[in-house]
Amino acid sequence: MTGDEPNPQEEGILSPSELDITDSEYVDEIEEGRYVVSTDTTSPDIQPSRSPEDGGTSLPDTASSRYGVEIEARIENRSSTYRTQSDDVVTVFSELVRWYATQVDLELPPGRVLQILVAESDLPIGPRRSIETALDRHDLSPDDSIADLCSALETRN
Repeated sequence: MTGDEPNPQEEGILSPSELDITDSEYVDEIEEGRYVVSTDTTSPDIQPSRSPEDGGTSLPDTASSRYGVEIEARIENRSSTYRTQSDDVVTVFSELVRWYATQVDLELPPGRVLQILVAESDLPIGPRRSIETALDRHDLSPDDSIADLCSALETRN
């Protein structure tokens, strides 16, 4: 052994065989050269891609796109599948939520459905969260007046 080679007996040094993940019970290969590695002591729960033969669909090779999503939704007594791919993550997200909004309510425009969903959700987005953020930023509470908020905003600028 030369002086440049790590000594496998030293703590923290892994041998090449220890770096081979292919036989680990904590690793599942999802396709050639792509793996899912468990972050704890359980085996990854990988559901095999469903093929058109067994009634499902499978996301096409996304090598040409950085982002892709395929979703199947059951809403009331209808089911629908949607798939999109793009190199732009915002495009994929926007198209996905727009599609979902069209499925949730067949009569309302998708933009209105999304407004309702965001307003009624507990997600930290939307006007309610913006007001809370402004109050916190200026050390105000809901008990302070609108004049107090306006004064704090003017002082800040």
